[in-house]
Parts: sequence; C-alpha cells; structure tokens
Amino acid sequence: MGALGTNVMYIFSSYNPPGDGGMGSTDYEVYVQAFDPKSGASKGPSKSLFVAPPLGLTITRNDGFFVTSAAVAPSGEIVVLYFLAVSGGGALYAAFLSPSAAGGNSDGGSVDGLTLQKVVLVNDSYPYATGPGGPADGSPQVIWSNASQTFVASGRHNDFYFLDKFASGGQAAGSADPVPTNASNNFVGASIGSVGESGGLLGFAYSCGGGLAGACLTILDESENLVGQPIILANNLGENSWAGVAGTAKGFVYVYDGQYGSAQFPSGFVGEAFVSTSTDGGVGVGVAGDAGVTTFPGFTFASRAIAGRVVGDDIGTGGSAGVGVALVYDGGPVKFAYVSADGAGHQGPYTVIPAGGGAGAMSIANFNGNFAISSYTPSTNSAQVIETGICP
Repeated sequence: MGALGTNVMYIFSSYNPPGDGGMGSTDYEVYVQAFDPKSGASKGPSKSLFVAPPLGLTITRNDGFFVTSAAVAPSGEIVVLYFLAVSGGGALYAAFLSPSAAGGNSDGGSVDGLTLQKVVLVNDSYPYATGPGGPADGSPQVIWSNASQTFVASGRHNDFYFLDKFASGGQAAGSADPVPTNASNNFVGASIGSVGESGGLLGFAYSCGGGLAGACLTILDESENLVGQPIILANNLGENSWAGVAGTAKGFVYVYDGQYGSAQFPSGFVGEAFVSTSTDGGVGVGVAGDAGVTTFPGFTFASRAIAGRVVGDDIGTGGSAGVGVALVYDGGPVKFAYVSADGAGHQGPYTVIPAGGGAGAMSIANFNGNFAISSYTPSTNSAQVIETGICP
C-alpha cells in the first residue's frame, strides 16, 4: 500500500509470522520502504516500522493481517489502517505516524523518517474474509478532511456503515455509527462505502440497502448530521461491488460499478455522477427519475472495473482541485483517471500498473498535487507503487 511524503514515496506492507508462531502474540509487523518519487529508485531495503498491537484482543489467524489504506495530512502526518483477524471476526486499527526524524517509537525511533506515535482501535467487529485486502466486501478507507482537520476512517461492521474522525495525534474527534442509508433500518448492501469531502460536507458512497442493487450517497455535515435525504444515483446495477466518492470545491464526484451493463455497454461500465453543493451548505438538486432514482450529470467509461477508489486532489499544495480515480480491471491492470472540479471533464483512464493484484489489493492517496497508486500481487508476494500527477 502506497503513500507520499515530502520528496519521498512509501510502500507499507504487513508481515505475517510463518506457521502458527504468531498465534495469540503481537509479532505482526508493519514494514515500510522508501523510494524516490521521480525515479522510483529505492532508498534502502524494507524495514520494520512497528509491531502491530492487538490492543487487548486475541489474534485468531496468522494469515489475517493486512494493511488496507493510508492518508496524508498537509503537515505530513500519515495514518495507516490495518486489519487483524481476532476472536469474534476482525478488528480495524489506525496507526498514526509522524514525519519527524526524532524518536518516540517503542520499537526504536524513526524508520525512513517516520515515527509511530499511536495506534487506536477503530472497530472490533469488522467482517473478515481471507485473501488480498483481508476484510470482507472490499477494504476500509481513510482520508484527510481539510474542513475539520481530521483523518476520517470509513467502512462496514456488522450490517451497518460507519465513519470515525481522528485528530492527527490519534484523538477521537467525532463519528457516525451507523451512517444513515436509503434503508429505513440503515442496513447496507454488498460493498463497503467510502467518504469524500466538499467544503463543510461529507459524502458517503455505498451500495444501496433496502433490496436495491444500486449506487447511493448520504451527505453529512461536519458534525455528522444528515443533510437532506440519502440519494439513489443509479439502480439495477447487479451486485454492485464497489462505489467511491471524493469532493471538490463544487461538489461530489461519485464513481461506481456498472456491473450489469446496458444496451450501450453490455459487458459493464464505470459510471460517474456529479452532485453539486451550494455555498450555503445545501445540496444541488438533480432531475427526479423513476423508482426514486435522481439523475445527476456525469459520464461513463466503457469497460467495467472490478474495483475502484477515488480521492480529492486537495491535500497540501500544488493540486488542481479535481479528483483522482484508480480502477482495477480483470487480469489486474490498474488505470488512473482525473476528473475536473466540476465533475464534467476527465482525462484517462490511463494504465499506470500493467499487472497488479486485482480487487482488494489496490490503493490511492494524494499529497501536494500528486497521487500514490499501489497494488499488491499475492502470486509474486510483491507490491508496486507509482507517483503520478494529472496525465498525460
């Protein structure tokens, strides 16, 4: 899993102890390797950054340890989400890293300019499945919120979605659990949701509940209160396996899996919809459609992607105020597209990793106008990371 720092590119990886040696212990380690972001040259071998603490829970599987997502604050702090299989299912943790070169890490101080400051338990009832990514139904995600100056982690536990906010030092700073959905009981569909930010609003993308096979969006204010009503952006998508959202100053860019396809794209497609936000904190109104679906402006990519993630280009300096989209296709190639701030125009998708690990193994993070896109390939036990700006 990749991330960016100042003039550096990182790969974070999880080390599972062989055999049963780690059962019930804490010798699960997160490693980091640093690279030059322009040339890709390694700055040295992969090194152990910290031992992942289960924080009082009991580890039950030695193959159930995965890093899943990372985000960077404008000041350079990094959060890494990781997952451990524990009694009762799974648990999600957040490790807070400082870019300072000084000590503070119980494992011996700084590694490649990063120091572990704190680990917190985000959720102890996370669905678990073996394979790349670890958690069932996709992977949890984390972003940086400029409006609230917090990291926002999102995902699913039991039959509900949640989001949790944390200050850069790891202190709890707000939450929504469960996130309100289109279903009256807030039950959810198949895929894990993601969060994006537009001004003082948070958009939560998810697979609709209530028996629908569609793409839904819930909008919250920065105090985690529901704004308007959950929006159904598309229906009849089949087993909608993923959906993602990221914000710009003008609204939310929502990207989703069109698995069932259409007459125009019978093998499936990637759909995009743009939900505008007004300066008074309201939400732009789309065109009312059938079965409660609201139509917003957008576009499609002709081939179906099996997984996708999106992130805003607004962390630090140098960004172009749009949204980066990373997509995984059958066979493992990862493509990158860039969507303009108004959600109408785009560049790409361009192939950035010709052969990757497939669904559940890809991540994207933004910092200072560039994106770190990574993919882990289990068959070769290797990870790749690239830095890109707007292509070409």
